[in-house]
Amino acid sequence: MWGSLIRDNELFAYANSRKGHLAYSKHPIDSSWHVQSAVWKSDDAIDSYLDGINKTTSSGANAEPDRHNFLLIGGRDLKGTHPFTGEIAEIIIYSRELSDTDRQKVEAYFNLKYFSPEQEEDSDHDGLLDSWEMKYFGNLNQGAHDDPDGDGIDNITEFKQGRHPNAGSRTDTENRLQMEAVLPTR
Repeated sequence: MWGSLIRDNELFAYANSRKGHLAYSKHPIDSSWHVQSAVWKSDDAIDSYLDGINKTTSSGANAEPDRHNFLLIGGRDLKGTHPFTGEIAEIIIYSRELSDTDRQKVEAYFNLKYFSPEQEEDSDHDGLLDSWEMKYFGNLNQGAHDDPDGDGIDNITEFKQGRHPNAGSRTDTENRLQMEAVLPTR
């Protein structure tokens, strides 16, 4: 059995098999989201990580995982007195010991997926970023398929192509690098 739980703002983890058990120590956490990982190592040790930092290494019980073990996810402690009441966003289970590099890649994946800065806002849900609408129109009243400059290209297409929505068919060059090619002559 392998499980982890949060009790009194501390993370505990426990592993057990027919050969013995490993329990690794608690470390405090707050109520925000965290990436918690544990690697059951081939040398009968468990490394516990919280937000990519190795918090504990426990060893000595000869408790390698086998087919009789089971995994508790979102469970409770062995006495059943502290059920898990948090939220779990995603779980990845590997059938092999991860190297530090592999574990760091998994943690980077979680951080990118769940903790990256919020995407720019589109409060009117028209596919046009609010910042883009405010820059060119000063309000959020434009629709995705409106064509205020009458060039036959709607706002959503102008937005995706980096065009100025009020300037006919010319592109918006305000935020672009302008280059001029000079070719040698003979």
